[in-house]
Amino acid sequence: MDVSGFPGGTYFVKHSELLESGPIDLKIESVSEEESLYGDEGETQVVVHCSSGRKVALGADRLRHLVSKYGTDTDEWIDKRVMAYCGKVRGKDAIRFAEPGSDPIDLVLPAGEQSKRTEKSAAKKKKKRRKKVDDSGAPWNA
Repeated sequence: MDVSGFPGGTYFVKHSELLESGPIDLKIESVSEEESLYGDEGETQVVVHCSSGRKVALGADRLRHLVSKYGTDTDEWIDKRVMAYCGKVRGKDAIRFAEPGSDPIDLVLPAGEQSKRTEKSAAKKKKKRRKKVDDSGAPWNA
C-alpha cells in the first residue's frame, strides 16, 4: 500500500513544511473532490493537484481565494499559479494562498528570516509613532 497520499505523506503540502522552507509557487494541474482526511466519514473536500505532483486540500479560506480570483468553475483554475505560504487563520498557522511573488501581511517566515521582518516592522511602527512638531517645538497632529 502506498501511504504517500495520507497526512504525513509526501504529496500533500503541509504548513510545517512551509514554515521550514518558506512560500512555494504551485501551478494548478487539476481539481478533484476527495473524501476528507479529517472530517466525518463520507464528508468530501476539494483538492487541488499541482504540476509538481503535490496536492493541497482546500479549506474555506483557500477555496474563497481561488473562487475570488478565477471563479466557481474549477476548469478555469487549470494552469493558474498560486503561492502557498504559512499564514495565520484564527490565530493558528495554516496554509494560505496569495499571488506568486507577493508579500502577504500575515506571512509566517522561517525562523531565521522572522527576526529580520520583525525588526523592519518595529522600525516602521516607531517611525509612525513619532510626534510631529512645528517650528516652536509644540506637537501637532498631521
